[in-house]
Amino acid sequence: MLFIYRGNIHNTSISESLLPILCYDYTNLDYHYKGHFMKKGLFVSSLFLLLVGCQTVKPADNTKTFYIDSTLADCVGVAPMKCMKVKQDPNADWEYFYGSIQGFDYQPGYQYTLKVKQFDIANPPADAPSIRYELVEIINKTQ
Repeated sequence: MLFIYRGNIHNTSISESLLPILCYDYTNLDYHYKGHFMKKGLFVSSLFLLLVGCQTVKPADNTKTFYIDSTLADCVGVAPMKCMKVKQDPNADWEYFYGSIQGFDYQPGYQYTLKVKQFDIANPPADAPSIRYELVEIINKTQ
C-alpha cells in the first residue's frame, strides 16, 4: 500500500484503519493541544491504575474445623508436656497439637468439634509457633 506522509511516499502493509493514527503529524500541534493529549493520557493511565488497585480480593479462608480427642497425650515440644490430639478430617489419624486455642478451655473426657480461625504470626521467636488459633465456636461437645 502506498501512502503519503509529510510529503514523502511510503510503501507499507499497515492496516488502513491505523494510518490516520500513525501518520498524524503531532509535531505541528501548538502547546495547548500537546498538553491536552498528555493530560488525557495521564488521566487514563491513572484511572487504569486506580481500578486495578481497587479490585476486591477475597481474603483467604482462615476458618478451620478441628476434631479434638477426649484424652491428652504425652509429647515433647520444648520440654515434655501434654498435647491435645487433633485432626482436621474426621477420617484422618490423630496428630499432636502443641499450641493452644485462644478462648477454648479443654476438659478431659469430652470429644470436641471446633470451628477455629487461623492467624499467621509475623516474625515469631525461634521457639514459638508461627500460627495462632482462636476459637470461633464449639460445634459439638460429647462425652
